[in-house]
Amino acid sequence: VTVAGEESFSLPATLLTNNLTLELTLQDTDGVPSDRPQRLFIPAVKDEAPRVSVRLAGISSLVTPDVAIPIVGTIEDDYAIGKAWFDVTINDTPPQALAFLLTAGEKVDKTIDFRELRSSQSEFAIKPDDKLTLAVIGQDKHNLEGGPQSGFGDRWEFKVVTPDELLSSLESRELGLRRRYEQIITEVTEMRDELLRAAIEAKLPTPSSDDSDD
Repeated sequence: VTVAGEESFSLPATLLTNNLTLELTLQDTDGVPSDRPQRLFIPAVKDEAPRVSVRLAGISSLVTPDVAIPIVGTIEDDYAIGKAWFDVTINDTPPQALAFLLTAGEKVDKTIDFRELRSSQSEFAIKPDDKLTLAVIGQDKHNLEGGPQSGFGDRWEFKVVTPDELLSSLESRELGLRRRYEQIITEVTEMRDELLRAAIEAKLPTPSSDDSDD
């Protein structure tokens, strides 16, 4: 690069796919070059796929056709998220995309209400004995070779049941938890009694040798 009487210059930007090293040699109007080239190193940082970190909020794997599934978490990217959607699969049908907007740029705070969905989009209607699979996907704004990149969260599976079946399952679970709590209380009480007996025995006087001779 030759600079004639100029204090600044610019180089056109090019597509950077690998690390780039530039050596700049300056030459004055008399044709005298600089003592040594100025080296400029430009690293190429690979664009990563979005990081999806989401979870279900207070819901089990058994749901009814009127279920509202709350999902919270974040979708993060080095630059920005282009779009996000739920990947909804009912039984063995092809996945269906349900787009949603992020809160504050990267936060997920969304409830999928299937009762509301089926009134406007019949393809999202579910019924007892169906298998429902759900995942969250985020896509960045990568517009170079290969196109946008997608990040995937956990994939959840739900069994669709009737309200009576769900109630029966919850009652059975409650009964199991109650029995477990009762067992824990019994074990803790027995351990307490054993510790009290051990403490009392430790305080009893030890028989002397004279007493043993009598």
